[in-house]
Amino acid sequence: MKIKKALAVLVLLALMITTASGLCTVEISAVTETYQVSEEYKSSKYYEHLGRIELTGDQATDVLAIALSQLGYHEGDGDADLDGMNVSGTKNFVEYNVLYGKLDNQEGNGLSYGYAWCAAFVNWCLRQARVEKTASGSEVSCRRWLADCKDMGIYVAKDGYAPKTADLVFFRDADSAVTSTHIGMVLYSDENRVYTIEGNASNGSTLSTAGHYVCLKSYKLSDSYIVAYATPKYKTDETAPRVDYSGTNMSSGLYISKGEMNVYSDEEMSKKIDVLGAYELLTVKERYGDVFKISYQKDGKTCEGYAKAAKKAVQISSDGATVPIEFIHDEKNEYVTRYAVLPSTTITLPDPEITSETAGFVGWNLTETGELLQPGDTLSDIEKKTTLVAEWDDALYTVTFADHDGKVLKEIKGYYGTVIEPPEIDDKHFEGWGVDEPPTKITESIVYTAVYSEKSNALGCRSSVTASVLPSILALGLSICFATQKRKFK
Repeated sequence: MKIKKALAVLVLLALMITTASGLCTVEISAVTETYQVSEEYKSSKYYEHLGRIELTGDQATDVLAIALSQLGYHEGDGDADLDGMNVSGTKNFVEYNVLYGKLDNQEGNGLSYGYAWCAAFVNWCLRQARVEKTASGSEVSCRRWLADCKDMGIYVAKDGYAPKTADLVFFRDADSAVTSTHIGMVLYSDENRVYTIEGNASNGSTLSTAGHYVCLKSYKLSDSYIVAYATPKYKTDETAPRVDYSGTNMSSGLYISKGEMNVYSDEEMSKKIDVLGAYELLTVKERYGDVFKISYQKDGKTCEGYAKAAKKAVQISSDGATVPIEFIHDEKNEYVTRYAVLPSTTITLPDPEITSETAGFVGWNLTETGELLQPGDTLSDIEKKTTLVAEWDDALYTVTFADHDGKVLKEIKGYYGTVIEPPEIDDKHFEGWGVDEPPTKITESIVYTAVYSEKSNALGCRSSVTASVLPSILALGLSICFATQKRKFK
């Protein structure tokens, strides 16, 4: 038969989308601040970012989501700068100190919100994530916090330790006599380095003390600047979608840009349509290799496009790793149904969304294996991009239903898949059309021949009808058998 295959060259990981599939049982809720927020901070994009975070109940995930939502925040020179937008401020005025209260750290700002704030930032993130003080400690002094961690039994010496996500990491300046001068939180670590998010840090310096930003940092595990770690007693929820902070397995979910990102109109990135600024939130809806389909807010509008976000954005939260499935209906790719599902999803293959008056639908070609699947078949444990291409047959077939003597009872012409209904035969000895299952659709040109049961009379003659005994023959004492031999077709 002639088969038209709709061919497509499409690339992707696994990703779309969503907890709406019903597979994620985590109860989520938007972050609500645990203190009286300043009016200045309420007017900032960082407050808006905080409101976009949804608590999953897995506190290690939640505390880092909150911290990452503040990426790019800059300290100011007074209370009017608590919005974090004074990029030249140097006097430590930050919103995170508002939670702890006014102090005089002898830094020239008197009793105010202007004091060294690395610990205040970590404390603020923990409290917004609903981590109890008894599980993590709570301080604005790094040395006192480190001492509390020892008393609480959550202190971990750095030698030989592989830092875990959301651990606290303590630092000390080389020329300092105190046990710790700085603190941050661990995003992840590998064999050689630990990667962190910190407040009061410097974007351009290896060491973070006396910086001005909330920013991302990294250090060698053996760096003498690192003093120790602490492992807060976070509440966990194994059903919460995990984020791979290393960016190796980036899934759909909420991200924040680290720098400017060019946005394009299509997956092939053939036309630039916009530029997304640094420290802006974006939602990754699907991933195609290193190309992401994204949505974001700009000038009060929701915008969509495609971007290479792998090195220019960091993931904040995840919908759960998603795998796009594409059903392509014709060779021009004009009809594409795209699903984004969790890897554990089972999806039932649909009928094609289009029909043809000049061809019949044969099935879905699973391009990865060449297997031909039918509507109603299922796919499960989908862990990578899956493409199914509709196969069409343009041959016109004839299906004929004939009686045992060759008489045509019904003839149907149509394309592959055309529904057929065999004729009815009113005979108690009719057994079928020579096939195990009655034909219901056209698959080829074929003749189906009626099959009848074969009965034997008292003389052993084969007959398909009740024998008639003629009076004249009875009178002569003769018995005649009328038999009809049937032709069977399979």
